[in-house]
Amino acid sequence: MPQVRKQTFRAADAETATMRRSAPLRVVETLPPQPTDFPPLTRRELECLGWCADGKSYWETAVILGISERTVSFHMEAVRGKLNAASNAHAVAMAIRARLLEPACP
Repeated sequence: MPQVRKQTFRAADAETATMRRSAPLRVVETLPPQPTDFPPLTRRELECLGWCADGKSYWETAVILGISERTVSFHMEAVRGKLNAASNAHAVAMAIRARLLEPACP
């Protein structure tokens, strides 16, 4: 009997963990698009923001794009300024809500 209970709890924990991981994406997808009353982002700003959304550091993004780390920092500062975001994570969330970026599938 104890074996069955442990398996049941493990299954429930796995299900809950899956729900927790995918829940933020569901919330973002169901929100109405945010008005895009901010200045348009350049191609390079969108590239940097996309790599930031994928969890890449400035250094990793710089290597991928073939630019300097300082240039990536400059582009991300511009993105945060244009979106009036407090952080990179905030900028990513605003870009997803404005449909500038698509949320990653879990």
